[in-house]
Amino acid sequence: MVDVVYNIDNGAYEPKTEYPSLTSKPQIGRFPGGSKGAREYADALEAYEKIEADIKKARAKYQREKSDLQNQFKLDLEEENGIPNDHPKAEVLFGMAWEDGHDEGLINVMYKYEKYSQLLTK
Repeated sequence: MVDVVYNIDNGAYEPKTEYPSLTSKPQIGRFPGGSKGAREYADALEAYEKIEADIKKARAKYQREKSDLQNQFKLDLEEENGIPNDHPKAEVLFGMAWEDGHDEGLINVMYKYEKYSQLLTK
């Protein structure tokens, strides 16, 4: 049996990696004038674009992980509350609980889900 509260408390539904942040784009005014400064700026811009591409890949990976964990959270809520995942209203139920509770954390989503699931089980 799944214990959603235990999983929430232990971060089971949280991504294990930090959300990657962008670095600052090089500013042309920070480089000396002339061909040397232009070359330095071009090199810095090229390095920035490579870092930016790597960060975009890391962000996509982070979002996939976050989505997978949210789906696991949904499946665990369904199991804990006796809602079959093929129930025609399962997605609606989770969507309502998520919308009404996620801004206050997963524990509140769980409470909303438990409250709303009574409409489908009783």
